[in-house]
Amino acid sequence: MEQEYKKVYDNAMNNVLLELFLPEDKNFITKTKVFLSEIKELDTKLNISDKLSKNIYFICSEMIQAVVHNGVFSNDLFTNCVKLCHFDNKFYLISQNLAHNSKMERINMKFLEVNSCFDSADSKEEIQTRYKHKLKNTPMAKRGVSVGVLDLARRSMNKLLYSFKPVNDQYSIFSIICTVENE
Repeated sequence: MEQEYKKVYDNAMNNVLLELFLPEDKNFITKTKVFLSEIKELDTKLNISDKLSKNIYFICSEMIQAVVHNGVFSNDLFTNCVKLCHFDNKFYLISQNLAHNSKMERINMKFLEVNSCFDSADSKEEIQTRYKHKLKNTPMAKRGVSVGVLDLARRSMNKLLYSFKPVNDQYSIFSIICTVENE
């Protein structure tokens, strides 16, 4: 997974369409609105369907929420961000945020669980079944990472690539790449 992540990440970083930096002061509401409105305009700029544009918009919104709610804000170490990239007729949505090392094992387990859906003969059905089960059987306050990650996989219909890059004994940069095929 690490080699695949690195290859996709390197190609994506050479093909960034939009990026949103989420600074420590958390005063990013205006920037977020501009970023999301630029995504809404992708259908005309890149000649893609409205459906694809809306899907990208939703995934970016979900990633921004995840960074805001789960990221650690410390510009001295790292500035959290969400990026939209395009190459090989695919869109790559990348979120990167600083996270506590103590949470890495739990996050890794959630991603392994979600990505295991793609081992099924009918991955679309498997993801949908797990998603509905989580929504129905998990209390609202505890849904967090599980439902959000399942939703990213459900919307993209691709395995989620992810990486943890240690910064120090306390924090790592947690990166997610969500791939969306152009129709």
